[in-house]
Amino acid sequence: MKRIKIYLIIIVLAGLSLSFASCTSNLLNQEPTTQLGTGAYWKTNDDALFALTGVYTDIRAAFSTDYYFDGAAEFQQSGNVDGSGAYSPGPAMGSGVNFMWTNCYAAINHANYTIINVQKMIAATASQTEKSNLGIILAETRFLRGLAYFRMIQLWGDVPYLDKVYSNEEAITLARTPMKAIKDSIYQDFTDAINKLPASNTPGRATKAAAYGFRGKLQLYWASWNKFGWPELSTFTPDLNEATNAYKGATSDFGHVVDDYGLSLFRSGDPGLANDPNYFYLFLPENENDKEIIFAVCFAGPTLGQGEFMMREFGTRNNFGG
Repeated sequence: MKRIKIYLIIIVLAGLSLSFASCTSNLLNQEPTTQLGTGAYWKTNDDALFALTGVYTDIRAAFSTDYYFDGAAEFQQSGNVDGSGAYSPGPAMGSGVNFMWTNCYAAINHANYTIINVQKMIAATASQTEKSNLGIILAETRFLRGLAYFRMIQLWGDVPYLDKVYSNEEAITLARTPMKAIKDSIYQDFTDAINKLPASNTPGRATKAAAYGFRGKLQLYWASWNKFGWPELSTFTPDLNEATNAYKGATSDFGHVVDDYGLSLFRSGDPGLANDPNYFYLFLPENENDKEIIFAVCFAGPTLGQGEFMMREFGTRNNFGG
């Protein structure tokens, strides 16, 4: 009888153990309740659109002080994108340029993640309408990835090329890719965007004209580097044939922008008065969708503190940080 009781106890304990293990497994293997689980995402066009919006957000962080590159004067702020830093002479951005490296790679990694998953969605659907809509989102994502890489080769020439989603540990082991190979990938991203993007889009989103414009700009830079050289970049060898072909390509792309999309100069190109230039009025909110603006990312919105940020950037020493 004792032996039978022992067996019964062992059987009961084993049953309790299996029951507990089963409950534990079910308890831990659940979809999150505070966020969307991965199994429930990448199902609809809206999912892909939300992911694209995230890439635009990353691009906004990288290009929010783009006027540094358009009109760097003899006296400007040298600091980080958030306005921290100090005023100092010289057109260089100072050590604060590290934010560009970080934010561009954030946009690139996010874009790669979106591209991979949207491609899977396109392959999985039989609806031609859905394929077309997803194709536009895919083209926009490639356009934004091209923008980020274009800025990086402008600043550093050879940089690591991320063609998929990398962890930080993986990314830091990558060697720099020759600039020409990255330029070719940017050109392909812009070309895919030209082939898929619509002629008009929601304000703040890329269009076919924007893709032509940036592909032309890429070729203009490539032509100039090859004609005039880049002595600071020891790995770059200028090639006059490359320059000639790139100048021709840029001319063709800019011709499409000027001739094919009904774009026009603000107020017919009239500069206005010296003390009241029309250029000022182009950037007022009521003119934010003017045809002269080929591509602009939406910057304003609640909780962004953009007004205060611009005050720090464009104010005087007295109200710096105001």
